Amino acid sequence: MTEPGRPTEIGREQIVDVVGSGAMGIVYKAHDPAIGRDVAIKVVRIEADGAEARAAAVNRFRQDVQAAGRCSHASIVGVFDFLDQGGDPAIVMELVEGSSLLFHLRAPERRAALMISRIILRVLDALGYAHGQGIIHCNIKPANILLTSSGQVKIAGFRHCECRRQFHHAVRRRGGHPQLHGARATGRRYGRSSDRSVRGWRHSA
Repeated sequence: MTEPGRPTEIGREQIVDVVGSGAMGIVYKAHDPAIGRDVAIKVVRIEADGAEARAAAVNRFRQDVQAAGRCSHASIVGVFDFLDQGGDPAIVMELVEGSSLLFHLRAPERRAALMISRIILRVLDALGYAHGQGIIHCNIKPANILLTSSGQVKIAGFRHCECRRQFHHAVRRRGGHPQLHGARATGRRYGRSSDRSVRGWRHSA
């Protein structure tokens, strides 16, 4: 039976289950019948005052999705499509079966089993690839690093990313607005160092 308020499909994707939800939106497990694969769909709640502000917010989200979609790397969660769900933007992504690094760090027994150096090397490799494509993640943190049961490391959360051109344009236009996230605000840290210093996730290269 379908839960009240839960869609049965988004676009051509058939909704299977709810993976998680929070203040920013909800993530579904879905099935793509056209190519026979399971995917994840994140529907983002847009809070904006007025139609113009909402349209601008949706457009920024679309640009983030387009940027993330250019990244094709084994340690980056794949982005497949951008959809509209009742006026809210939705991103169709690779379904990753696993848990976040944050989940593992919170329990001493799970934390002790982690191969931290291996995880960091995988993250660095993925970020280096993204930077080479002109994309900065801007929100690297343990909650956005996924670990699968087979040992894969996957970076999620590229909806916060910036293109190099957009990054510098935003800093010039807003003069280093204090509400911009991390390196986006000042323009002083850019490239790999930008992703090293965001949200308290630090490592040595």
